[in-house]
Amino acid sequence: RNLSSDILPGITRAHVIARLRNQGLDIEERAFTPDEAYAAKEIFTTSAGAMIAPVIQLEDRPVGTGKPGPVTRQVQRLYYEAIGADVEKVAAWALA
Repeated sequence: RNLSSDILPGITRAHVIARLRNQGLDIEERAFTPDEAYAAKEIFTTSAGAMIAPVIQLEDRPVGTGKPGPVTRQVQRLYYEAIGADVEKVAAWALA
């Protein structure tokens, strides 16, 4: 979602967006329909507590393959690196 009074401007969200833009990725912030969400190959959320959390199911439908995808893993890896974590030690799954 784009920033508005409907969503908090979270620090984790802002950091992830900035980091991805620094990697040369285009980020599009906009509202989307439920059908677009159901058709998504990958979905993840950001929050201070969960950091980058893959969404593998919406209601009773799997998202993509039903497993975290490569983009989500890349975002997780970049985030862990940015906070100075030893990714191999604390989040080796993000390297897959």
